[in-house]
Amino acid sequence: MLSLYSLPETWWHRRRAGSKLLALCVLCVLLWWWPVFLWLLLPLSWAALCSLGPQGRNTLRWLLRLWPWWLAVVLWQTWVGQWELGLTVVARWATLLACASVLTLSTRLDALMAVVQRILPGVSGRRFAIALALVVRSVPQLLDGYRARELAWRARSLRPARHQLIAPWLVDTLRDSDHVSLALQARGGSRGLPALPSSTIGDN
Repeated sequence: MLSLYSLPETWWHRRRAGSKLLALCVLCVLLWWWPVFLWLLLPLSWAALCSLGPQGRNTLRWLLRLWPWWLAVVLWQTWVGQWELGLTVVARWATLLACASVLTLSTRLDALMAVVQRILPGVSGRRFAIALALVVRSVPQLLDGYRARELAWRARSLRPARHQLIAPWLVDTLRDSDHVSLALQARGGSRGLPALPSSTIGDN
């Protein structure tokens, strides 16, 4: 399974999946205890995401759509008298999202699952793989579906869309999830998934 794997391959693609996952965990701890590194790692993480090509740049543009949430965090923290904390939270948020996107776009899903199986030997690799694949593939589709409804609303109304889109979006989401579950049942569920290739486990 390729998940959101981007092509062509870059320097990031040639790094081992376990090394990238470990680096992301270390980065999370580093940014939590020493936030002073944020202002260096934030532009570096965005530059790394852009280095992955068109798909990386599209992902960065998608991340920048979160600016209303970032602004809300900063305004709230400013209102309570801690604007520095608001900036730190937003910078940490943006940095980790960019780094996680680099990991997702440059790592094959089967290679990542092989690492998870070594870390958690008691976890069913097939079930975990299909759960992660569904999350990785479904979240962008859900957001695109809401965005399409929002654009359709703007084309037909001068009033901004607020709560009117939530109910039909949820109905479509439940309908799609039902279709996915039926498709999985028809293919044998997690048992219908092919086993992870041993070559991939050995190389990562």
